[in-house]
Amino acid sequence: FPSHDIPSTKHLTTMKRPILYRAKRIDNNEWIEGFPYITATESYIINPETNGTFITVRHDTLCQYTGHTLSKGHKVFEGTVAFYEEERDHGDLRYYVICLWLEEFNMFTWLHMDEYRNYLKNGVSAIDEELMWTYGLNNSSSHHHAGNIFDQPELIDMPDPFDLEYPLDLEDYRDWE
Repeated sequence: FPSHDIPSTKHLTTMKRPILYRAKRIDNNEWIEGFPYITATESYIINPETNGTFITVRHDTLCQYTGHTLSKGHKVFEGTVAFYEEERDHGDLRYYVICLWLEEFNMFTWLHMDEYRNYLKNGVSAIDEELMWTYGLNNSSSHHHAGNIFDQPELIDMPDPFDLEYPLDLEDYRDWE
């Protein structure tokens, strides 16, 4: 290509967040961070800490970093499950949310678990757009790490307190952090 046809790489040094992915290794099921390389049959993470070694990973666990962190510094990737609490007269309420890339809106967002389950079943029409645009990921630093949907799939079934007729007894769920 002539030099004027080669795209500039200036944007790579001025981006607002690092481009980073993670996935679970095929050989030991541990998480590894780096840069993805995907072929027709395999997915890899190129890890800078291992001198650029291509490490085979499970494609279904490939998650992009959002550029946000939770209250204790945990990085927020797609599939991260977090919680936040609200003080109420009858006791604190704990809400579980999942970080999701919404292709339909070209953005990362937090969805409450009931909304996530509805999204999986009914698609984008199940999402409360006003809440999604209002809260986004900007409030991530006030959230606490609960896990992710790959290592703790049972978190997907967590009830939302506003779906319950009676307040949730949160003492059963205090160990997730």
